[in-house]
Amino acid sequence: MKRVDVVVAKVLKFNLTDNILLIMDNYFEIFNLDINYNLDQDQLEKTYHKLQSKIHPDKQDISQIEHSIALNNAYKNLNDDFLRACHILSLKNIDILHDEKAVTISQQTLLETLEIQEKISLENNFNNIEKLQNIITLDFSNSLRDSMQLYQQNKISDSAQLLIKAKYLKKCLEDLKQKKSQIKNAA
Repeated sequence: MKRVDVVVAKVLKFNLTDNILLIMDNYFEIFNLDINYNLDQDQLEKTYHKLQSKIHPDKQDISQIEHSIALNNAYKNLNDDFLRACHILSLKNIDILHDEKAVTISQQTLLETLEIQEKISLENNFNNIEKLQNIITLDFSNSLRDSMQLYQQNKISDSAQLLIKAKYLKKCLEDLKQKKSQIKNAA
């Protein structure tokens, strides 16, 4: 069996007793990668294209659509720094993405986020919004990086707190982008 075929076989597991297709939980396994925040993006993309060419519904029958969807989802998560960090913690049963299941946010992070949201809501100057966006982008990147460093040191709880902070900063960045668009459209 070719290497690509072995990897394709890993994309989905089949539960024979229930006839249920189970999507593999570890996206790194799908791409034969070690669990690591720092990935060779070129290798990830090459492997994705090889796998996708093998299982894409246009090249196979329609029953392959679940395989293709699973592969697309795995690639999307590993290709995005924030989603990759969330996935790494999810492998330790720590949910960052779903508020109802997520680790409780620290008071400090909550207060910082509320202050930022207040600044966003009150600010109407395009240049000031861009400055705020640059500051938050840097804080977001640092939170991601520091979260993964703490993960490597096996400080999982601290890592999760920083990743939750990054989640809220990401939301602030989305709000800033929307605010900039509103200001542009109003001009």
